[in-house]
Amino acid sequence: MTFLADSLLIIIAAVLGLIIVFEDAREKKIKNKWIILGFKLGLFCYFALLVWSILGYMRVYSPESLNFYQFRYFFYVLANSCLSIVTAYLFWHYRIWPAGDAKLFSLFAFLIPLNYYSSGFLPYFPSSALLINIFIPAFTFTLAIALIESLRHIIGLIRRNELLFSVKKYFKDIKSGPDNPDNLYKTFAFFASSALFFIFLPIFRILVESSLSPMLGGGIFIFAVLYFLQNHFIESISNVLKKKIYLFASAALMIFCFVFSLVYFPDHFIFALKTVVKISLGFATILVVIKKMSNFYIKRKEEIMIDSDNIPEKTILSDNMIKSIEEDKNLATQMGSIHAEGLSAEQIMILKQWLSDKSKKSITAYKTIPFAFWIFIGAATTLILKQSIIHHILAFLRT
Repeated sequence: MTFLADSLLIIIAAVLGLIIVFEDAREKKIKNKWIILGFKLGLFCYFALLVWSILGYMRVYSPESLNFYQFRYFFYVLANSCLSIVTAYLFWHYRIWPAGDAKLFSLFAFLIPLNYYSSGFLPYFPSSALLINIFIPAFTFTLAIALIESLRHIIGLIRRNELLFSVKKYFKDIKSGPDNPDNLYKTFAFFASSALFFIFLPIFRILVESSLSPMLGGGIFIFAVLYFLQNHFIESISNVLKKKIYLFASAALMIFCFVFSLVYFPDHFIFALKTVVKISLGFATILVVIKKMSNFYIKRKEEIMIDSDNIPEKTILSDNMIKSIEEDKNLATQMGSIHAEGLSAEQIMILKQWLSDKSKKSITAYKTIPFAFWIFIGAATTLILKQSIIHHILAFLRT
């Protein structure tokens, strides 16, 4: 019975997933009816399993001859589903993906049977493997395309004898960057947050490494978190540090921590400092390279100009355009939250009026990318590997 129910759940996920992927590619929309149908069919399967388990405990049939799940299995299903929904909501709230993609992830997290995950998963949230398997292929593909575009651009500069000029201009822009006070605050915020982060990193690792290491590889998970949250994290800290009292307090705290550690734990401090410098330089280099290639690819291939008089519904504004809106407090209040699924009709009317007042003729936006395909690939990868891609890569490297 358990094998039959698990097989039905996988078939439901596969059939509905294919339908949603094709519709998303054709119509650029994930319909709620398929999501609701998937949850209804999944609930039916889990309810049948629950009834079967109750009958097994009541000895209606011989439990030695027929398998049934213990009741804690259903608690884990509920916990995993709830955490998946919370994660999906946060991804939607922070504009990482639209509501439709968030719902599709929640559906797959609900439908994939828990025994299709290996034992080394994050407690109560095995679908974190699904999340990783969604973003790793999508991120790798985008990074590969960005690398190809960057190489093509460099080759073009070499052929036109413009490479040296571009390099000089790049370093000139870097040199002139700190003259902006906001850049100085952000630079200090980056180093301050990095230093404080690594001060508390040993405590963090002791508390959660046993859960993170088997599943996510500890440091790789931290790197991923830093990459996806770096802008929001540094922006928030830099805004706080604009008040001099917080700036001086943060500087004093850092100096105190360094002096205290150097006086009472000199050997450990020097060793930790060397390690932090190496890791920080490594992270900074990798993050800068990835960000530069990604930004270059987005500007060349994914960013488009739209006439201010012809802004369609569900337009996904570029990061720079959203930043311009947020800088105008009155406009930001009128428009309200801008979600990943794009602008509503009301928001477009408000934006058009603002553009007209500012004599702006166009806006920058991103092309709509159907992400349901990558969510489906992530679900299929999870079913095949029964773990995250990172887990298997680390296991391979250890052999």
